[in-house]
Amino acid sequence: MDDLKRAEQVLPKRLYEKLLDRLKKHNIKGKLANKVAREVIKEYERAQQTPGEAVGVVTAQSIGEPGTQMTLNVFHFAGVAEMNVTIGLPRVIEVLDARRTPSTPSMTIYLKGEYAKDEKKVRKIAAELIEVKLKDLISDTVMDLLNMRLLFTLDKGALRNYNVKPKQVEEMLKKVYKNADVKLLKDGKIRIKLKTEDIGEMYKFKSKVLDTYIKGVPGITHVLPIRDKKE
Repeated sequence: MDDLKRAEQVLPKRLYEKLLDRLKKHNIKGKLANKVAREVIKEYERAQQTPGEAVGVVTAQSIGEPGTQMTLNVFHFAGVAEMNVTIGLPRVIEVLDARRTPSTPSMTIYLKGEYAKDEKKVRKIAAELIEVKLKDLISDTVMDLLNMRLLFTLDKGALRNYNVKPKQVEEMLKKVYKNADVKLLKDGKIRIKLKTEDIGEMYKFKSKVLDTYIKGVPGITHVLPIRDKKE
């Protein structure tokens, strides 16, 4: 007996009809259809309970134990600054509340082939993903009100960590601020001269330029390379 025929005998009529509808909708036939039916039967049988079973208590235990374990796992990452994500009990509450927007959305990306085995390549990819702004790349800012210009000292260590070239910073600033005179100086500083004499505008521009996007994927503030124990 194939699994589809067995599903007709085991599953409730409504569930069986829903299974057939989904198989037809996704054009699933033959061996794959039997495999899907087999998995549905398996999950259906797992969900069954003995009449009189205290399902409420079992459900509470099933949620409580993993939730407690998640909370314990939070402390394992206490010394890792990058693990600034909502996990543990607060995350369980978010899921149960079905909140439209999680407080700290996250994504797991699995690398393939050579990229999954070479630590240097993994860290390089991580550096390309993270969103980098000008404020992440500078060590000092000078506001020259006499000449109405800003001087930004690029941090060589930050440039190296984020894999950013000074010329790349200059080009991005020129692209964004076309009405300002942007220049990369020989000493590694970025000079931005404004076409205004308003000191108030100068202060506003400083805050704006520090938040300028340079590279990476907008919205990704942290990337944490980790090794999967299962791999």
